[in-house]
Amino acid sequence: MILVKHASLSSLSAAVNSITHLQAFAGQRASSPKKHPYAYLRGLTVLMMTVGLLIGAMALYYIERRLVTTTGETLALAAANIADKLDLILYERSRDVQKAAKALRSHDVASLTEHIVWMKRTDPSYRWLAVTDANGRIVTATDPTGIGKDMSREAWFKAARQGKEVDARDVQIYHETGGIPAIAFTAPIKGDHDEFLGALTTRVGLTSLEDIFTSTREALVKLGASAQIEYQFLSRDGEVIVDSILRQEGKVNLKQIALPSALFVDSGQSGYVEEIHVRRHLPVITGYAQTKGHGDFIGFHWGILLRMERSDVLTPVRSVLWKLGMIGLIICLPIYSVLLWTTGQLRKEWTRTQESEEWLSTMLMSISDGVIATDKDGRIVSMNRVAESLVGPQTEALGQPLLQVIRIEGKETHTPLYGFVEKIVHEGVIVGASDHTFLVSKDGNKIPVEYNGAPIRNPQEDILGIILIFRDITPRKQAEEALRQSQEQLRQAHKMEAIGKLAGGVAHDFHNYLTIIMGYSSLLLQSHQPNGAYRQYAEAILKAGEGATLVTRQLLAFSRKQVLLPQVLDLNAVVTNLAPLLRRIIGEDVELIVVPLPTSGFVRADAGQIEQIIMNLVVNARDAMPQGGKLTIEIAHVDVDGPQNCSGGAPRLLLAVSDTGCGMDSETQAHVFEPFFTTKEKGKGTGLGLSTVYGIVNHSGGTIVLSSEVGKGSTFKIYLPRVEEGVVPTVEPPKDVISQTQRSETVLVVEDEDAVRALTTEVLRSDGYKVLQACHSDEAFHVSGKYEGPIHLMVTDVVMPQMNGRELAEHLGQSRREMKVLYMSGYTDDAIFRDGVLQAGMPFLQKPFQLGTLLHKVREVLEQ
Repeated sequence: MILVKHASLSSLSAAVNSITHLQAFAGQRASSPKKHPYAYLRGLTVLMMTVGLLIGAMALYYIERRLVTTTGETLALAAANIADKLDLILYERSRDVQKAAKALRSHDVASLTEHIVWMKRTDPSYRWLAVTDANGRIVTATDPTGIGKDMSREAWFKAARQGKEVDARDVQIYHETGGIPAIAFTAPIKGDHDEFLGALTTRVGLTSLEDIFTSTREALVKLGASAQIEYQFLSRDGEVIVDSILRQEGKVNLKQIALPSALFVDSGQSGYVEEIHVRRHLPVITGYAQTKGHGDFIGFHWGILLRMERSDVLTPVRSVLWKLGMIGLIICLPIYSVLLWTTGQLRKEWTRTQESEEWLSTMLMSISDGVIATDKDGRIVSMNRVAESLVGPQTEALGQPLLQVIRIEGKETHTPLYGFVEKIVHEGVIVGASDHTFLVSKDGNKIPVEYNGAPIRNPQEDILGIILIFRDITPRKQAEEALRQSQEQLRQAHKMEAIGKLAGGVAHDFHNYLTIIMGYSSLLLQSHQPNGAYRQYAEAILKAGEGATLVTRQLLAFSRKQVLLPQVLDLNAVVTNLAPLLRRIIGEDVELIVVPLPTSGFVRADAGQIEQIIMNLVVNARDAMPQGGKLTIEIAHVDVDGPQNCSGGAPRLLLAVSDTGCGMDSETQAHVFEPFFTTKEKGKGTGLGLSTVYGIVNHSGGTIVLSSEVGKGSTFKIYLPRVEEGVVPTVEPPKDVISQTQRSETVLVVEDEDAVRALTTEVLRSDGYKVLQACHSDEAFHVSGKYEGPIHLMVTDVVMPQMNGRELAEHLGQSRREMKVLYMSGYTDDAIFRDGVLQAGMPFLQKPFQLGTLLHKVREVLEQ
């Protein structure tokens, strides 16, 4: 329920009166410009017309394709038919020559002459016939000028003398035929004892064979094909031997110019292809086939081409479809115009109605009270969101009687109130109640409300129904305050997370810079005399770098972004190193007293988390002493039984932080370790400090005890497991350990930061290693592939562009399985370890590092 502050019953009555006249007001607003919900109708009409045109275009395309296919198949069939006829005719000529040669074996010259003249006269396809004796000399011919010629050297005569029954020669130009292309058929003339007596040779002209094309074309024209059909004979090598148009016989080779139809002929199958006409450069449809011989006549394997222009095939149908399209356009254009006008009018009418309804709905939804409207029978016809939140979804309530959906009870009697609906409908009065009723919500809760009901009237003052408005008057201060506190806690948590991410990113870049500063400072110290004039400057730079490293680690500890690296720590050293920073935090009006152990005290924990514990407790203590005071940090051995030894009774180290501040009462102490609990003013505390301390202490296997008294200060005692005697704490390797000796190993350094890569390379080379270097993964692959010798170790940054360090190691390790890997990074958050970029146990070097630490780690990995 949305609250309206300082509302009264009179304001509800005024609201009811206003709502009952909203319909008339909405009608006035309908004339204002609004969006057009049916604007898509015109677009839909255009889309339908476009789809129709597309369908028509697709149909035209389909028809054209079918016409082209049908025409192509017809031409292919006709070409195959022509090829079969040619094979048959040439077979008949070969058989005729063979029969005639057998018939001439016992005739004299006069009879021979008479017989061959008769053959030429009866079959005009014979252009020339001749008979030779056994020595190859022509004894008679249809052209007497050739009588007496010696043909013994001709290939056809040699073939006949060697006993070949019929020798067929492909198309050539013979002088006997007057320069007309002809085919030569030759058969041997043998005696009774099969002796060679001579040969009968003929020349069959090609022009007579063209009649086959002519008759086929006429048949196609009768079937409806265009009369403009071209035909061509091709020899086996692609040379045109018959051309129906330009008579290009012997002048053009279509295979050499790579005409598709000429090339497809060699497949031996008939078919068709769409191609570009060689001479006219127009699209044509070409049917093709190849002669294959007949019977024992193997044939010449000529190519047969029949060709039609594509436009001759498609122009007639396009003309018809164009006329049909124009008729359709003339018919559809008025229909389309009427449709557009009708949809426009419909859209305007609908828009006016919709705008009126939307305006009324907007008014009702904008009211912060619950609104329910019914018809005159008391059945619900509409409700706003506030009402839905209390009585249930509108979809379930529509059409239901009002008093079955909403239940209003008297404050004192707790019985449902009936009769107000009938009273409003019959008497036309406004009915209302102040703060003496309850609304029973859908979940059964009783909400104190004030309500008002009024009749809904049309302009003729007829009652159409009733409208009920109710308002929650329950004070919501506590709920609002709780909401505010939750939002503040969430904001603080987001702020801390953002600070943590920022700190982690800054630390990464800062670690790279510190690596460079500290590394080159160490190199300067080694390159100068012990008492040189610049040595003290280099020492100061190195010391500042080490201090900056500590500050960065403390920043990460404060933002909870450090990597958890449990190690043996000297608690005295941790507190002593942190003391200068603590003094800056608490200010000059608070006195800091550190009471360390007389001897070292060791614990196994993460150094960053121990620093975070101390800093959180110190910051809380400072805030508890706004006027100044005393802050004491004490470290002590604890060997007695008690609550501090609740985890097995092992010896503990006590870390106590005490202040002389305002202290805490018992109720505050009961909640002090709860997340987001804080006693500080708004904007001065997150409520996460002590809960973080509590979590770290428990995670480290320790306990924390609080003792406090109002006005006397507080003491936090932390008990951590003590490392047994004899355990040696982690010792950093010496800083200046560059041996400058010649080593046998080769090291590949992969680092995207140029200065860090240069420093690492310089240090490793100074220590005697052979060093290869790369700035990213691609260059690393290139350097590794180019280098023929073994690479013993790769020192790589973890986070790099293109490919991270671990991925690089996995890919490069496939070709260099003997290569070991040392990872280094300036990142210290869980993006490296807890997200699986690196796994526990992998060699890792944290930036910034001392040169000695680098060399020590390199040697350690190489000797594993």
